[in-house]
Amino acid sequence: MIRVQRGFTMISLMVGTVISLLSILAMLSLYKNLVYSTVTSIQSASQDGQVASGLLTAQRELMNGGFWSGSATARATSDIDNNFVLLSGATLTNGTLTGTAIAQTSFPTLTSAAPNGTTGNAIVWSYQTSSTATASCAGLLASNGALISINGGTNCSQASTQWSSATWTSTTLIAAGQGTTPFSVGFATCWPYGRNTDTTNTAYRLQIILSANNSTLDPNSTNPQPAYVQSKATACLINFEKPSS
Repeated sequence: MIRVQRGFTMISLMVGTVISLLSILAMLSLYKNLVYSTVTSIQSASQDGQVASGLLTAQRELMNGGFWSGSATARATSDIDNNFVLLSGATLTNGTLTGTAIAQTSFPTLTSAAPNGTTGNAIVWSYQTSSTATASCAGLLASNGALISINGGTNCSQASTQWSSATWTSTTLIAAGQGTTPFSVGFATCWPYGRNTDTTNTAYRLQIILSANNSTLDPNSTNPQPAYVQSKATACLINFEKPSS
């Protein structure tokens, strides 16, 4: 009686090995994709959170501009000239701020037909915390895609004359490479926190527009390089009305 051979052949073992290897490779590829998606999501959430908080902080800081400074009644040209400075080509090196100041006369009156203001990459303002307090200077700087808050302390009491001689400290609000664009400045019939103008609110005030890239790709961009949707913030500086004299 002939005994039938039982067991695995070499071919069946090789086929099983190949199937196992393919399964392992598929699982590794799935794991890699899951890790990549998780890391990307964390980075995107971190970027979007930083941009949102940075722009909000910048808006709140800008609201200090001109507080307890300038004329008590009618706004004068000197109010802005003394307490607000827009700079182009600004850099901060070892606490020293350099750049070219832009004259107030260059700030346009913004309309729906002409919505673009004068641009610069640094803003400096002076303010007081009370009527008897010593004036201080603060500012914002857009450099290398970053948004930086700068503080001149009480060694700068008037922005127009001391911005270049003050020793500035800096705090990064939005990290470099996030596409923070130069500030746009002009006069508009604005009010803080998005209130619309009405019959009791017709004064023209300085309006600042800030923007930085978030993590969302812009599907409408014609740029061959990856382009991202920009988060924008608008600040209305209630203490800087368009001069009446």
